[in-house]
Amino acid sequence: MLKNLHLNETGLRLFVGSLEQTLMLALWEQDQPITMAKLYRYLVQNNITEVSYSTIITTLTRMSNKQLVIRTQRDNSTPLWSKAFENEDHFIEVCIIDTLSILRENYAEHFLGYIGVS
Repeated sequence: MLKNLHLNETGLRLFVGSLEQTLMLALWEQDQPITMAKLYRYLVQNNITEVSYSTIITTLTRMSNKQLVIRTQRDNSTPLWSKAFENEDHFIEVCIIDTLSILRENYAEHFLGYIGVS
């Protein structure tokens, strides 16, 4: 799912960039899936970002490809965007589990010895 770690950061910023963090937090505030237009209006009205509409849609699309958000398309209607994780703790838990799995798969001998498993 994730390719980059920002080891000098904490929380969400450890795993995602600033705009991705902003969008994830905004989607967590929504009770149901939301259109891009409504999400953008929410961001602007709450002075959360001054990033352009096109930048946000591009970022959301990339986040969807990385499974960080969910894009739902109904027939020919406008896509709806929603959270892929319940909250920050859920997201970080999944990232830690994924990271440990990657370490185990790629560095099994060192990894298992480090955590005391033989």
